[in-house]
Amino acid sequence: MHPLRLLVLLAALALIATACATAPSTTEHEAAAEAMNDMNGMDMDDHLDGDDQMDDHHMDGHTQDDMDQHTAGDHDHEDILYPPHDGADEIVVKAVDLGFEPDRLTLSAGEAVNLRLVNEGQLFHDLTLDDPALHVNVDPGEEVVTGLVIDEPGTYEAVCTVPGHTEAGMVLVLEVD
Repeated sequence: MHPLRLLVLLAALALIATACATAPSTTEHEAAAEAMNDMNGMDMDDHLDGDDQMDDHHMDGHTQDDMDQHTAGDHDHEDILYPPHDGADEIVVKAVDLGFEPDRLTLSAGEAVNLRLVNEGQLFHDLTLDDPALHVNVDPGEEVVTGLVIDEPGTYEAVCTVPGHTEAGMVLVLEVD
């Protein structure tokens, strides 16, 4: 065998041996998860899938149980909906885990629109606007239509009020001209 090839082969074997020696064992992983459990008061093994990646249903320190408790039946907020406006433009907003698509809308002051909120995510979501008061609850796979009129020009934010969702990016900016 050529000396250069032998040298490359030995270097590769040395790298493999080093990587194997420094990779954490299952016991080390369990110890790290236990330490995090103690710090956070939660079972981190429930947050990890087989690839040791954060499960996309465990965001911002909330467990699946935290998210599951938020359904239309027991959500803290009652719907504040308005009848759809005959002949008004319909705007479709998709709630996904964890965001709104689109995340920005431009509306005309005083113009009636119908807002269709479609939940394409796997979690319960809502859309809440403080002024004018609007609160739309929507279960996964469902959709809700509400009429909407914003009389005053300005920038408004509609958010998902399920714990952790606003912080995770579920904000819809409404620019009203």
